[in-house]
Amino acid sequence: MDDPLALQNRRDIYLLVSQQPGIHVREMERQLGLSTGVLAYHLDHLERQGVLRSESSDQRRCYFLSSGFDQAQRKMLPRIRQASSRRLLVSLLQRGEMTFNELRLELGISKSTLSYHLRRLTGAGMISTSSKRRESIYRVTDPETMIDLLVFVESMGKNDAATALTEIVKSLS
Repeated sequence: MDDPLALQNRRDIYLLVSQQPGIHVREMERQLGLSTGVLAYHLDHLERQGVLRSESSDQRRCYFLSSGFDQAQRKMLPRIRQASSRRLLVSLLQRGEMTFNELRLELGISKSTLSYHLRRLTGAGMISTSSKRRESIYRVTDPETMIDLLVFVESMGKNDAATALTEIVKSLS
């Protein structure tokens, strides 16, 4: 078989990954209704054929088409797909920079949950920290790239990039 997409399961996987870059295996299982073994077999084949590329993200394997995203974007996208991380990033984009307590109060989440998300986002190079009077100050490292990725992620669910951009811009106003 020369065509890596000759089988229906592989075409379904390819379509899902193209629509939802950064999707992880468990989510693919749920959406496609494939067993773990069958999915793993086809994902491995598609990777070996150079159709898909995977990245490890927080103990999960996330999949992308081989072209379309650079390494930094592949590292960021799975994190942006999570609602809590998106809310945190949008808050930072709105205000420019915030302290830990300001973020905790605005997002209404526990200290441990906020610490977890901040650690993940800092580790991915998405936010940076500095200290000021014994407090950590957080800011988005590259606001333009982050806005582009946020719009992309929002448009995945709506299939309308203009609507997604409008909603994100409204939230930043």
